[in-house]
Amino acid sequence: MRVASIDIGTNCVLLLIAEARGGALVPLLERATITRLGQGVDKNRRLLPEATERTLRCLSEYAGVLGEFAVDRLDAVGTSAMRDAEGGDEFVTRATALLGRAPRVIDGNEEARLTFAGALSGLEVEGDVTVFDIGGGSTEIIVGSSTSGVGTIGTAVSLDIGSVRLFERHLRHDPPTARAQTLADAPIDERRDRRHKRGQCGENEKDGVRVPPAKKGMRDAVGDEAVDRR
Repeated sequence: MRVASIDIGTNCVLLLIAEARGGALVPLLERATITRLGQGVDKNRRLLPEATERTLRCLSEYAGVLGEFAVDRLDAVGTSAMRDAEGGDEFVTRATALLGRAPRVIDGNEEARLTFAGALSGLEVEGDVTVFDIGGGSTEIIVGSSTSGVGTIGTAVSLDIGSVRLFERHLRHDPPTARAQTLADAPIDERRDRRHKRGQCGENEKDGVRVPPAKKGMRDAVGDEAVDRR
């Protein structure tokens, strides 16, 4: 069986195609395309037409690749930009027509869980683990452990701090001015200092979330939510 996942992010769209062989998933193709779906979302709170069209063209290309690889099952998810912006319903409708599968708009909890699972998938890591996922619109920080290839999440947090969001707010020059760099660093420093004072990451904080134990990687991402493409 061949399975695929598509991650529609604020800055880029990721495609992974893998094949089940002897109880393991073997990657066949990985692709990343910068479409910046989240262009202007932090300011306007809606998907811009040009960003939408760029991303849909990418999904159209990916749909062709899925056909070439005869993929059996697909799961597609949208993250920060699609969570924050108006116009998401129309985007999902058009994306569904291209992929034959409606992208799921996942919340920060689910994004953190899948990030942790994907980061540990295929790695022989034992003991305590901290995973950072710095995206275009948000950043996930997950603290947990790994035993015999099985990851367990202790605490996790999803923050509205991302590279596209901070770039559009503060950076106007290349290289950035010292003041712009200070402004871009400020929300990161503020969150770090808040956590340092409270002595923990995630638990008992309004922007922290506790999430259930993770399974391994893409096998989880294309489980019950996946659909048969045949």
